[in-house]
Amino acid sequence: MAAKDIIKSFWNDLIASNKSKLKEYFSEEALINIHNINKEITLEEYINRNCDHKEEWDGEIVRHVEMNGLSVVVTKINTSEDNLSYNVVSFMKIKDDKIISIDEYWAENGRMPMWD
Repeated sequence: MAAKDIIKSFWNDLIASNKSKLKEYFSEEALINIHNINKEITLEEYINRNCDHKEEWDGEIVRHVEMNGLSVVVTKINTSEDNLSYNVVSFMKIKDDKIISIDEYWAENGRMPMWD
């Protein structure tokens, strides 16, 4: 399966909080780094953080670029309860149709800073 198809399917299941399907996308040795908290987390932590939230999520892949075996994915996530949205930038590597690493950055969408 093409990386683009794997990533699209993965994000659809992640946004839908489909815990039972998410493990299937990853290799057993997958490395997951969340740079906002400067931490490498386990696959279980990643799935729990993205599925065990009280609000419903909606979202879409805004951009996906592949280069030299690296997929760069920008996803917009909207939350139902607190009316927030986030841009998520993920640097993903896939090998043998499994995600082997994710380096992820989350940013809350809000007002831009006032620059002079």
